[in-house]
Amino acid sequence: MPVRRSARCPVAIAELGYTRRDDVTPGNPLEWVGFLDNRPIANRCKGSRMTIVLVMTVLLLAGLAALGVMKNRAAREPGAAPVARRPLGKQEQPMFQRLCEAFPDQVVLAQVSLSALLTASHRSTRSRFERQFANFAVCSREFDVLALIELDDASHARDAADVAARDGMLTAAGYRVLRFKRVPSEIDLRTAVLRAAG
Repeated sequence: MPVRRSARCPVAIAELGYTRRDDVTPGNPLEWVGFLDNRPIANRCKGSRMTIVLVMTVLLLAGLAALGVMKNRAAREPGAAPVARRPLGKQEQPMFQRLCEAFPDQVVLAQVSLSALLTASHRSTRSRFERQFANFAVCSREFDVLALIELDDASHARDAADVAARDGMLTAAGYRVLRFKRVPSEIDLRTAVLRAAG
């Protein structure tokens, strides 16, 4: 018998041991039946496709379940314990000391979160300054901010666009931002802050 392929089941039907029924119209996809169970070949092909879909679905669900178990296990397992560190680095410590010396009658704050300085009603706006910090803030005794002090390092030069956008946001909110590449003298620091505050 010549090899024939079904339109709905692209396999060599004669190779699978099927023979043609005589009581159907030629061209009908059900015209081939098996010797053993007398089921139409189209039904067999349909069953094969359903089996493949079922197997793929089971594998997908099993993979998702395994992923969920791994995430839950990772969440339960303790990570590395946090360690203490100094709140100010080696470059920031001299600047803080100089600010305290230059402004003994004011309040000097270090590592001030921008979320403590700014607020916004929209989440998209808040996301622009959340998790960012100002190096220092010089405040009055009533905690009115006289100036924000930034001690620039090499990273500020690399991120010049981000720095400019941040300064623009703070300036638009009414803050004075002063940037220094090195620790200035008391006189220069006091002059710059008082000029900004005036």
